[in-house]
Amino acid sequence: MFTIDFTKPFLYKDVIYFNQGNLATNNILRCKLVTGGDETLEGYIATATFKTLSHPEINGTVNIVDAKNCIVDIKFPSNSLEVGVNELEVILTKGEGIDKVVTPSPVIKYEVWQCITTGNGIQGDNKYPVLIDLISKVNNTIRIANNASATADVSLKQAARMIEEVDNTLIKANNTINATNNAKDEALNAADEAKKAIAAGTQDLEVKNARGKYESLNDRLNALDKDLLKSKEISIIPVTTESNFVTVEETSNGYFEDVKLEGRTLNNILPNNKLRASNGTNFIINKPWNEFSNIKPNTKYCIKIFDPFGVVDSFWAHTLSVEIATMGTEGVITTKSDLSTATSYFHVYPNTKDPNAFTQEQVDKIQIVMIEGEKQEINSYFEGVKSVGDGVDEIVVTSMNKITKRVGKFINTVNFTISDDPTSVSFYIENIVAGQEYKIEFGNNDRFVLATYNSLESGSRPIENTNVRVNSFIPKENAKYMIVHLSSTQSDSVYCKIYSKLDKKKVLYYDIETQTWKKPILREWDSIEKHGDDKYYYHERSGERSYQIGDESNSNVITDKANTVYKLNKEKVYECNPIDLISFEGETNYLIESGAISPKSTFKCVGFIGNIISVLKEKVSYLEDKLYKTNLANFTVALNALDTKLKLEQLTKTPR
Repeated sequence: MFTIDFTKPFLYKDVIYFNQGNLATNNILRCKLVTGGDETLEGYIATATFKTLSHPEINGTVNIVDAKNCIVDIKFPSNSLEVGVNELEVILTKGEGIDKVVTPSPVIKYEVWQCITTGNGIQGDNKYPVLIDLISKVNNTIRIANNASATADVSLKQAARMIEEVDNTLIKANNTINATNNAKDEALNAADEAKKAIAAGTQDLEVKNARGKYESLNDRLNALDKDLLKSKEISIIPVTTESNFVTVEETSNGYFEDVKLEGRTLNNILPNNKLRASNGTNFIINKPWNEFSNIKPNTKYCIKIFDPFGVVDSFWAHTLSVEIATMGTEGVITTKSDLSTATSYFHVYPNTKDPNAFTQEQVDKIQIVMIEGEKQEINSYFEGVKSVGDGVDEIVVTSMNKITKRVGKFINTVNFTISDDPTSVSFYIENIVAGQEYKIEFGNNDRFVLATYNSLESGSRPIENTNVRVNSFIPKENAKYMIVHLSSTQSDSVYCKIYSKLDKKKVLYYDIETQTWKKPILREWDSIEKHGDDKYYYHERSGERSYQIGDESNSNVITDKANTVYKLNKEKVYECNPIDLISFEGETNYLIESGAISPKSTFKCVGFIGNIISVLKEKVSYLEDKLYKTNLANFTVALNALDTKLKLEQLTKTPR
C-alpha cells in the first residue's frame, strides 16, 4: 500500500506543481507517490484508473518522471473530467507471471465543477480555491527567499572583503612595530659602539654617524621611543564575569573578541508555599528545614529576595546551633550540621514595626530564591531548575558606551501618587526617546520608584511602573517623561546616563538538520566559543528530561526532583552567528540579556592602531549584522512557507 501526495503542492526542481490551469487542455498533474518503503519506483510500471458517475472505469496513463524520488505525472483523460465527485486510483506493477506484484493506492476523490469561463476545473478532496490561493503565496515566498539569498551572498562577499582589509591593515601594523623595534636596536648598538670609540680615543666620526640627523644620540633614542609607543597602541584587556552587566574601563575604539559564554543551571530549592503571620509582623516559608527535599547539611546557600514593594528589612533562619543569620534582601547562610533538629522555618521581616506591615498581597508577590553556593548571580525570580536562556525569546549580547552627564532635573512630588512616602523627592527626564537605553544611578538612595508618563499634569497615570533596581531602562513609544521617586533627600547622588552608541548581537545557532536558526539554552556544561577558523560554535553537552529516581545522588545531573539537567554521552556542535562586539573610547559596558540566569562570560577587549581600522571593524560588524538579518529574513520566509504548508495539510484533513 502507498499514498499519493496529491492535495498538497510539492517542490521539484524549483517548481511547485499542483494547479495545472484548465485541465481540459492542460490535463497533467505532477505529484509524489509515498511508498513507505525504499522510496523508489525503479522497475515499476504505473497506471491510473478513473471512475465517474457515467463511466465506472476509465484507464489513464501515468508517466514516471523521477523514479528515485517517486515523482510521476498523472494524465487525466477528457472523459474523466465529468462535473461532480469522481475517483482516482494509481496502480504500481512490478515483475511478470507468478512474480508479478500489483500495488494499488487508496482511492482518491476529486471534484470537477463547471467554470464560468471555458473548460472545467478540478479540486482534490477539499476546498480547492483556498489551495490555489495558498499555492500562489508559496510561489511568491520562494521568489522572495531567492532574492533574499542573493542579497545575503552580496553582503557576505562585502563582509569578507572588509575582514580581509582589516587583516591586511593589522599585518602592516605588526610590520611597523617590528621595523621600529629593529631601528631602535640598531640605534642602541650604534650608541654602544660610539661609547666604545670615545673610550678608545677614536675621532667623533663614528659618533656623528650614530646620531644621524639628530643633535645627539639621546635625541635619536627619544624619537625612536615615541615612535615605538605610537606603534604599540594595540592593548588587550582580558575580562571574566558571571554578571549580566560589567563596565570595562580605559577602552579605546576597538572590539571585544573571543567571546566565550559558559552555560549555568541553578536550582531554587525554596518552595513557594508562604504563610503570613496572623499579626502581619513576618511571613514564613511554610516548611521546616528538615523537610526541604534538596537541602544539604553544613552547606552555604545564597539567598536573594525579590521585593516589588520595598518593604522587606531582613530574614533569618536557624543555621548552626542557635546562631541566627540576619541580612537585608540578600545574603549567605550556612545550614546546620544535623538537619534532623532544624525544625525552625525561614522567616522574612518588614522594615517597619507596624504590626500590620505585611499585607497578604505583599506576601503573595514577594519572591525568594535560595541557591547552593556562596556567590550566585541571579537576575530575577524563578522556580525549580533554570538555565541560561530559559523562559526568554532570545539571548542578546551588547556593548555600549555612555555619556555620564546628568540629563534631568528635580520637581515637587505633589502631583504624583505612585510613591507613598511623603518625604520623597522626584527627578524627571523630559523628552525621552522611545527605544533609547537609559541607566539610572541611584547613589545612596535605598527606596525608589521608577515610572514613565506622557504628561506632567496632576492625576496622570504612569505608563510603566517598577521599583526594582535596573541597570538599564527602555521607555515605550508613548512615554514623554521618565520619573524617579526617592525616599531620601540625597538627590545629588542620583543621575541618568544615556547610551549613545551600542553594538547588539543575538545569539543563535544553525541547526543543519532542520536548516533553521535557533536560540540556544545554555545549560550546565554547555558553551559558545570561537574556534581556530575564526567562527563561533555552540557546544551542546547537556540535555533536560523528567526526574528519575536516584538523580539527586548523581554528580553529573542537576535536579529539583521534577526536572533534571544531565550530561550527554556525546556532545553536539553547531555553528553560531558572530558575536564579536565593538568597544568604544573611554569605557564600554558589556550587557547580556538571557533571563533569570546569566552565563559566565570571558572575552578580550582589544584596542588597536588608528581610526581606519576602527572604521573598518565597525563596517564589518555592520555587514555581519546585515548578513545575519538577511539570513533571519530568509528564516522568516521559511517560517511563512512552513505556515502555509501547515495550512495546506490542515485543509487535506478537513472532512467533506
